Amino acid sequence: MSDAVRGRYALIHDGLGKAQVPAVDALQVLRQVKQGGQAVFYRSDQHWTQPAADAVALAVAA
Repeated sequence: MSDAVRGRYALIHDGLGKAQVPAVDALQVLRQVKQGGQAVFYRSDQHWTQPAADAVALAVAA
């Protein structure tokens, strides 16, 4: 992820927190998936893999 994209993500996530809007830090969840040895994105496009989508869904539901 480029620094520009990372900066926009942080700006949005921080803004949600300041507005007291509950938000999952999907980036952190996806990092955990990657550290666990799973692919996060399919090689053929920009969609999350099933393990990545499942992990974020579980974090949102928690």
